[in-house]
Amino acid sequence: MRFHLGIAALSLLCVVTGSAQAPGNAVVEPRGVINAITRQPAPSVVAQGSLIEIRGLNLGPAAGATATERPLPATLADTEVLINNRPAPLFSVAPGRVIAQVPRETPGGLVPVAVRRNGATSRPALIRVANIVPGIRTVADRGFGQVAGATAGRTFTFRATGLGPTDPVLANGDTSTDAVPRQPVRVHVGGVKVEPVVKGSASNVGEFDVSIEVPESARPGDLIILEAGNQIANRATWQQSAGLQSAFLRLPPGTPTLTAISGSDLRAGYLVANGARNADGCFPGVLLDILGNKSASVSDCLTSAFPNVPSPMVASLNGVALGALVGPPQGDAQNGISSKVAVFHPTGETPLTVELPSPAAFLGSSPGGNFAAILPGETPQVALVDSVTGEVQINPGGGQIALPGVGGGGGGAILNLANLRIDLGGGLDKILSAPVNMGQGRISLVVGNNQDSPTQAKLATINLQGEVQETADYPEGWTPLIMPVAPQGPGGGGAGGPGGAPGQFQAFQRLSTFFDAQTRSFFVLSRKMDDSGHGVAVFGPAGARVVTLPEGWFIASCTVNAQILTIETARRIVVAGSNNKERTFQQVCGALGFIVLDLDGEPTQARAVPLPGEGQINATARATDLNDFLLASNTSGFTVFALDGVTLTAYRLDLPQGVTAVGNIAPIPDMELAVAPARRGTTGAFGDAGFVVFDLLNIETRQLLLPDGVATAQQVGVLPATRKLVARGTLTGNAGSRFLIYDLTNGDILMPENPADVAFVGNAPMAPPGGGGQLPGPGPGPGPGPGPAPGGGQGAPQTPPMMRVNNKANSIEAITFDANRRQNGALLILVP
Repeated sequence: MRFHLGIAALSLLCVVTGSAQAPGNAVVEPRGVINAITRQPAPSVVAQGSLIEIRGLNLGPAAGATATERPLPATLADTEVLINNRPAPLFSVAPGRVIAQVPRETPGGLVPVAVRRNGATSRPALIRVANIVPGIRTVADRGFGQVAGATAGRTFTFRATGLGPTDPVLANGDTSTDAVPRQPVRVHVGGVKVEPVVKGSASNVGEFDVSIEVPESARPGDLIILEAGNQIANRATWQQSAGLQSAFLRLPPGTPTLTAISGSDLRAGYLVANGARNADGCFPGVLLDILGNKSASVSDCLTSAFPNVPSPMVASLNGVALGALVGPPQGDAQNGISSKVAVFHPTGETPLTVELPSPAAFLGSSPGGNFAAILPGETPQVALVDSVTGEVQINPGGGQIALPGVGGGGGGAILNLANLRIDLGGGLDKILSAPVNMGQGRISLVVGNNQDSPTQAKLATINLQGEVQETADYPEGWTPLIMPVAPQGPGGGGAGGPGGAPGQFQAFQRLSTFFDAQTRSFFVLSRKMDDSGHGVAVFGPAGARVVTLPEGWFIASCTVNAQILTIETARRIVVAGSNNKERTFQQVCGALGFIVLDLDGEPTQARAVPLPGEGQINATARATDLNDFLLASNTSGFTVFALDGVTLTAYRLDLPQGVTAVGNIAPIPDMELAVAPARRGTTGAFGDAGFVVFDLLNIETRQLLLPDGVATAQQVGVLPATRKLVARGTLTGNAGSRFLIYDLTNGDILMPENPADVAFVGNAPMAPPGGGGQLPGPGPGPGPGPGPAPGGGQGAPQTPPMMRVNNKANSIEAITFDANRRQNGALLILVP
């Protein structure tokens, strides 16, 4: 096995939690309530009427019990489950595990789940309840991998949950084959749409039987994508893949120098690759259907109202089509640039040209696998474009449709952030915070009398037209905590971008705020007027107050981008804490721990959780939130500290032997893992030691090693359906590049061979000294998380990587290059 095990750092969470309660009483783990079908770790989401799994201690009798009657009982073997303080139907109970149904009348949002046994009730844990949360039952109930089902000829029947309200309405704990979902259910297999027959299960409470005709083109290992209410279920495969498969397509003659690729959302290997925008505002392009072994130059002028975008293409959400506005552009983003849309669909031999009633300024995706064009005007409109027929509907569903931007709601007005001006009088005319959507067409922000060090401030609530609706005075003696501006010039760009002066919108980001919809409270990082202390100002229904920090603690305020992180499973917010109140920018802004504030109740003081061993984290490099675990590199990048936001335990995750630092930390929530490129020296490239996997479930680190002949690797993406990490490895001596596919469950690695005449995948590297390379070198790998540890650096700006991982098709797609760094084809890899 190609991984290195680290050292466990903590005891089991349930044992720690349970030790405070009397022996024999039921104990629910703080993270112990999850969706029983999708297996999404806490904070998990489940639909009304679906099943949850509850983990803990002493939840049921030693022998266990399973309900046989219908409707399911509310009490089983002296065990009850209370969801939002109401009894829930029980499917099975055992000492460490209970399966229960969420009552259909449970309100949406975070709700408490507790187990009552022997007259005592456990402490509750939280789960989020929603109207529709589709889920597919998989083999061995793992939540990923192969879909569990039965085949009869070409008909495949499987079970799904969370499809929303039904007609007729199902009673709690009961089944009925007459019940069908009110919302449409869409299913694709391998990117091919099929028509499902959906009805309530005859035997399984909270589940539906879904029958489909598997398309002739389907391959074992193709993903089944089920969508309900514009949400897709957990990704899983039809049958088990026979192994790694790949296909290669040569680029057609006359292909321009490519700079970007755009791929279908669900169809593997269906791409439009384009070159740079020309003087006419057109992006030259080529259509590539790798599985269909077809390619063609795009004759239309593909365009966008935004000159700096790498590609004009839009993929239909949860669909297979690609679309773009057709130019040359006439006009601008304010008035529209084109009244034509080109739609590329795998079933069509040529692109479909759609005529709009007036010029559009923007083309985006729309629910149902279609496109939405924004038509500017005195009253902006939305034109919905059917991706198959080309039919156009204006503002479908009646009424005006809110356009993208801050606000939302049913109004047609748009809040223009770039031109927003607010004057509250008395010199209060400086917008200090980013606007926050409060719902119902109301937006809140902080306004003060100075952009850097305000002495007066108020919270203002405005409507979508920018008109002030109400204000709230700042608490006496307190003022907003404005973060510093980074030095301008090379290597230290200001808030407005590298080397540039910060604009108004960028200045918004220097004050961190948070809105809690449940308590209708607005939180603002704040300081005392005399700089003697820090706190959090809370504007709520009961008025304004300040929650002060513990003595000697301050908010880490030597960075531009101070974060307010949320702990959903415990209803908390967290900021990095320091013993220094300095507000002068530092490239490495050290923090000694975390400051925690509970959202519920009336706390008068926040809590400080110091890092173990007098450790420090770099507050400038943004922390990673992974299922309410917060991960952050220390100030030298040599180790990673974590905070369990539920138990408020801070601990360190030491790097494996031979690894000196890590770069970007990218979370993998489905597995409670995070991955970062590893470095083995002090000056080498991140990725020259492979990757470090931070395992939050087992509280350990392990190393994914590079295969022989590979010098460095960069992460490209993750495939949750099969638990694979995809990376691109650069060969020793920069002799080429290949994809690396790591199995995150066991550390095994696949290294697919490049096709003949292909030396590089994804991007051509920089030419060797004296050479004549075609394109700049490989761009940085995608993925969230903080930047590299200090001293790592990202180098010069790079071209966008011409590769992608499609986690809705379990595939890798990339443009390829020969040994002379000339583009020559497109590669598709279907990952098992």
